[in-house]
Amino acid sequence: MKGILFIAILAFSTVASCQKNPDNLVNIPTQKNLNEFLKITLSEGENIFIGKLNTINNSPREDFEIKNIKDSIFVYKNFIESDNFDGKKIIIEKSNSLIKKIDLIYKVALFFNGTEKANKFIPLNFNIPVTIDKNSTIPLFSKLKNNKELQNFIVKNNSKIKEKAYEYYINYYSNIPDEELKTCCITDFNNYNKLKNINKNSIAALDIEKDLGMYIDYESIIINLIGSPLKKSIIFTKNIDSNTPDNQSIKNTEFTTSNNDWKGSYKISTKAISQFDNNETNILYSITVESNQKAILSIGAENVEDYWCEGEYRLIKEDNILHAKGKCDQDDIDDFYLKNENKKYFIKSKRFINKDWQELEKE
Repeated sequence: MKGILFIAILAFSTVASCQKNPDNLVNIPTQKNLNEFLKITLSEGENIFIGKLNTINNSPREDFEIKNIKDSIFVYKNFIESDNFDGKKIIIEKSNSLIKKIDLIYKVALFFNGTEKANKFIPLNFNIPVTIDKNSTIPLFSKLKNNKELQNFIVKNNSKIKEKAYEYYINYYSNIPDEELKTCCITDFNNYNKLKNINKNSIAALDIEKDLGMYIDYESIIINLIGSPLKKSIIFTKNIDSNTPDNQSIKNTEFTTSNNDWKGSYKISTKAISQFDNNETNILYSITVESNQKAILSIGAENVEDYWCEGEYRLIKEDNILHAKGKCDQDDIDDFYLKNENKKYFIKSKRFINKDWQELEKE
């Protein structure tokens, strides 16, 4: 009898112990369902899973490109049809993880896919912050679109947003030859010709969604893991990775340079408007020109949002100036321009507060 009583007490103690320490229980998907989650490695022995994801080839790893840049992990879609992260669950694998909560930042933009060859986003410089518990679901953006601050921002900046959207729309279609546009997309052709010469008052009367085919969406989600000593951010972007076949197939009018004088490394420290809080910040541009067609930009900045656009840039020769276009090419704000005069090297970019040509230091 005593033996039976001892076993009963032991069993009760074990159950109670598990109930008091729920953080020791890790909600990892079964091996079968694990294939539907994207695995992102934070450190040795600590991973997070995001899913379930609908994928092209039933393989999340093929649908996304993961790149580690400084203290951030960037996740790019490889295909237009690749799934998005909102509405998906985040699961932390390590049972004794120090991560306590997750701060999310949705970067709001106008979505536009034109002739459906690529996702295009026009940044609106507005963020929606959300905090969730670890092992929770990333909120659907459709549930956040009625955010009061966002609606107030749209009303306050309605004219500017329409002008920016209209300018982008006209620039996009003006770069497609008439016959090509007419052949592939007659509705787009007719709408473009109807809108291309309207006056400013008519722009104010446009319906962005009905007339321009654009709507409010998010361009990216920054996932900050609070409590992690690694201080790593995961940045999911709905833009297609510039190295994928989808992006390579989009037609661009590009000209290679024949000037080899630029090969080498350059840097400049200057001031810019931070994409984190729209305040003035110091920024370091380190540029390595590898060939006549390619340069690598590395950005030094305090906030992760300010080195979002670093990476590979295509070089396009425009008269005696090199125009560098990277993954943030939805507009030319993050492009930069290079010129060489009297054996001195100069840079200009709309990202900088000083919009004039500034001298680069050659390393």
